[in-house]
Amino acid sequence: MTKVALLIIVASLSNLSFAQDLAVSQIPEELMESADAVIRFDKTEFLIESTKESNTKRHWAITIMNARGAEEHELFRAYYDDFSKVRKIEGILYDAQGKEIKNLRGKDVEDYALSGFSEGVSDGRVKVADFSNLNIDYPYTIEFSYEKQDKNMLFFPSWVPITAEKTAIMSSEFSIESKEVPFRVKENGMTGFDVVKKTAHPFIKSWSLENVKPFKYEGYSQNEDVPHLVTAPSLFEIDGYKGEMNSWSDIGKFYAELNSKRDELPEEQIAKLKQLIKPEMSFEEKVKTTYEFMQSHTRYMSIQLGIGGWQTMTAKSVAERGYGDCKALTNYTIALLKTIDIKAYPVIISAGKNFSNPLEDFPNMSFNHVIACVPSVKDTIWLECTSQTNPAGFLGSFTGNRKGLLVKSEGAELVNTIQYSPQENFQKRTAEVWLKEDGNAKLKIASSYGGIQQSRRADVVDSYNHDEQIKFLKGSIDLASFELGDFKLEKIKNKIPEVTEDVSLTARKLVAVSGKRLFLKPNILSGFYGTPLNKEDRKTNLYLNPNIYTVEDSDVILFHIPEGYKTEKSPKPILLESPFGVYASEVKREGNTLNYTRKVSVKGGTYDKSMYSEWVDFLKAINRADKQRVVFLNGDT
Repeated sequence: MTKVALLIIVASLSNLSFAQDLAVSQIPEELMESADAVIRFDKTEFLIESTKESNTKRHWAITIMNARGAEEHELFRAYYDDFSKVRKIEGILYDAQGKEIKNLRGKDVEDYALSGFSEGVSDGRVKVADFSNLNIDYPYTIEFSYEKQDKNMLFFPSWVPITAEKTAIMSSEFSIESKEVPFRVKENGMTGFDVVKKTAHPFIKSWSLENVKPFKYEGYSQNEDVPHLVTAPSLFEIDGYKGEMNSWSDIGKFYAELNSKRDELPEEQIAKLKQLIKPEMSFEEKVKTTYEFMQSHTRYMSIQLGIGGWQTMTAKSVAERGYGDCKALTNYTIALLKTIDIKAYPVIISAGKNFSNPLEDFPNMSFNHVIACVPSVKDTIWLECTSQTNPAGFLGSFTGNRKGLLVKSEGAELVNTIQYSPQENFQKRTAEVWLKEDGNAKLKIASSYGGIQQSRRADVVDSYNHDEQIKFLKGSIDLASFELGDFKLEKIKNKIPEVTEDVSLTARKLVAVSGKRLFLKPNILSGFYGTPLNKEDRKTNLYLNPNIYTVEDSDVILFHIPEGYKTEKSPKPILLESPFGVYASEVKREGNTLNYTRKVSVKGGTYDKSMYSEWVDFLKAINRADKQRVVFLNGDT
């Protein structure tokens, strides 16, 4: 064979599936049943070139069965930054018979700066492509591939073959190969799946999974039954900085060294702070004053440029510019505290209402945020330095109720942040209701929200104009038909922050009218969680996210009953006690008034899977109690 002929053959071979039949008819029938999409194959190869560089190749094809599958899977995304390059992007669209419809071209791939989606500056970018502009009938198949070269060795890829519900898998594979550079792996959720593991060499490992039917996640679960492989380096280098990752202490030392000697402050700022600190102040008051000084002199701006994604600006730069990201504002706050002889430490953490705690037995860089920790004799004080409105010590659902890595110069340790109680995440409502014989009513409602339950309304107070506040209130009041009258929202900056809400309104058909009878459901203000389906063969532990479920709600409602109506039927007092919490409600009549009280307190957390049925029963009982009615009968009848 001539060299010219060989070159022609090689050039004709795409990275994509030149030897695979992607017709829908090739999918086993049992995999298509109730599937929104079927992963035909998904192969990721991760090559560790050295402690400085890696290369990732990914190639996959997925058959889209319907609009839900398209929404979940049809978009190609590849992220990169100044430490990485994405290249060799290819894509093909096939019809149901496996016939090629369109090839992805360079002009079809969009490139966006991630800084365009948030306030701040970042070198992060994303390449995006899809075939959604083509009018093609379901089912169809899309195939993509790309390569990524990376010089940020802090982060290694994970393998999560099941990425969405109602998605079947014909084949998924992940391999990792290292050129004599040690690495670590952590297997999770492999039990119950026929995952094939191969070790060709201590530095060459692979995992594969085939023929998985459409999967449905269990409710109230962290999905620990889903295969999830985490990988991490033992040794790494980024931008000339070397480190180890064999322990949490290693990670702490690297972060501390990367950010050492960056706490110098301008003398004039030190002097301004010290003018505010009085000798008679308590330790807590000094921390509070320093925190509020930081809030009044800075604002948050995300900065993700090169090593700056992990290395802070200097405290002096923050003082002069008046802004910084989470690392910089935390470092600045710690530097301020240092000037008044108060020791504080950075804590790197995974932030967000829905979060995952770090794998305690597998040190890795699973963090995206930094806060400050101030140890004290009485109690640890936590400071969310990116907030200009939080009271000192309040973390809320953003970083509360979880573990973070407390960093010291000599190492680090995993610590718990604030674990909020139900009583701290309160909703307290008192209302007075004047019922009319036609079923309409006038209401005055005074509400108080605390802790995690005040966060949404605090945003409304801070960020919404009058009309937007009206729209919010109308959406938050669960009555069928009403006219909103006067209202007032106010923030109270306590250690556990609070928002008060006073509302007056006129409700139509608050009670049902039938002849001489009025039918009232006294729980007019508060709903609870919907009742899930019970499941006898539960596989995962019951998880009640404490940022959602650790709450305490109480209502006291006084109903004024129209003259001449007597109580024909009234619910008995109800008390429900369970390992998850307590519910109590009671109705009492005194003259022409009806007093309704309701209280529910729940403690979030992780419970054994055997308790799931008990949780379902608890929800059912609460929802039944909340639906009970009082019947009034006109006494003249």
